[in-house]
Amino acid sequence: MSDVAMPIAGRRRKGTNGIDVGGLRAALEASVDGDVRFDAQAKAVYSTDASNYREVPIGVVIPRSA
Repeated sequence: MSDVAMPIAGRRRKGTNGIDVGGLRAALEASVDGDVRFDAQAKAVYSTDASNYREVPIGVVIPRSA
């Protein structure tokens, strides 16, 4: 698996910790064999687990292979 550089935005956007979301999406789509989703539905589905905490992700990557 290769590392993906996290694009940093010139200014901070709420909830993204200063990450250029569009750049991140483009970098992931170019380097990942799988689905890269940034829609509200995918983020809502993957924002909960068995704990009491909820953290909405910036995006979701669903790999096709290991």
